[in-house]
Amino acid sequence: GSLGIDVPSAIDVTLTTTQVHRIPTGICGPVYQEESMVGALLMGCSSTGIAGLVVLPGVIDADYTGEIMITCFTLTPPLIIKAGTRLAQLVPLPNMNLGKNAPVAQGSQAFGSSGRTLVTLVQQMKTRPNVIVKLTAGKEVKTLSMMMDAGADVTIIN
Repeated sequence: GSLGIDVPSAIDVTLTTTQVHRIPTGICGPVYQEESMVGALLMGCSSTGIAGLVVLPGVIDADYTGEIMITCFTLTPPLIIKAGTRLAQLVPLPNMNLGKNAPVAQGSQAFGSSGRTLVTLVQQMKTRPNVIVKLTAGKEVKTLSMMMDAGADVTIIN
């Protein structure tokens, strides 16, 4: 079945620029699943990209009570969106609060962080990957065993 809950536009909208827009949904939090509040991830539907609309993903906190907005833009204006058009999906997320330092209730305050940092994936590497690299200059070929590591915007070769 469907992973998320479809979220439509509540109003007719014409995007006339490539700037980011906030489209109202008419849906207010909190999000419930099986009688308990959960957070949700707001993601664009697969059809929105084909239509030329880029939906920016967002996190809806479990205690958010304001209207859920779809944040999006188009690279090819003008783009007309009719009320009722499904633009995004809400994918329910379990509450990851560990109980210590409970976050401040978000209420209807949108677009801000109210929780604390939580690392959900840590991978310890005892060694870095070694690769065999062939360097070629004309007819000369050198084969070297190198240790490689990569960061967000850098590659390190030792």
